[in-house]
This record gives sequence, structure tokens and C-alpha cells, in this order.
Amino acid sequence: MTYPKGTYVKITKDILKPEHRLDALPEVTSSKPLTGWVKGKLLREADINDKAPIETITGRFVQGIITEIEPAYTHTFGAYVKELDIVRSTILVEMWGDKNVRHRG
Repeated sequence: MTYPKGTYVKITKDILKPEHRLDALPEVTSSKPLTGWVKGKLLREADINDKAPIETITGRFVQGIITEIEPAYTHTFGAYVKELDIVRSTILVEMWGDKNVRHRG
């Protein structure tokens, strides 16, 4: 399916080719391109996996491979980590004592 100019998309783009990456990086990292993802509106008709130009919300013009149409905004701080909850409780007890109402030890 072809998407019209103005469609909101996410593209992927190589920022640095492997030969331009730092020599100090581990080989497993330096042998791969540094890749970035950018969201914006299509400047011409295009389809998924096409190389196409976009304009970002800040007015930058970027070209890359379309990976997603109308991408969602998803933000996370990751999965629950039990150990961090224990650390939080320990800190609150040390700061405020056992009577702290925030302490759920």
C-alpha cells in the first residue's frame, strides 16, 4: 500500500557506517552501523521499506527507510525490579525510620 504525502511515519537511518566508528569500540559493536530512528511526515508518497524523505516536528529534513506508519508514542521505565523496591524501602527506613508512612517494608 502506498501512503500519501503528509503521513506520519518512523524511518531508520544509518548515522555512522562501520568504517567511521571509533576504533576503541568492541569489534562486535564497531562492525555494525550506528543506526537512528526518526519520526516525521512524508514529503512524497511512499510505502513501508521505501527510502523516503520526511520533515520532523522540529523542521529538520531527513531521509531514511520507512519502518512504521503512524507510530505510537510508547514510553517505559522498564519492567518491575524487585531488588530496587528493597533498596527504596531500605533508604526510606534509614532516612525516616520505621514509622515512615511511605515505607511498605
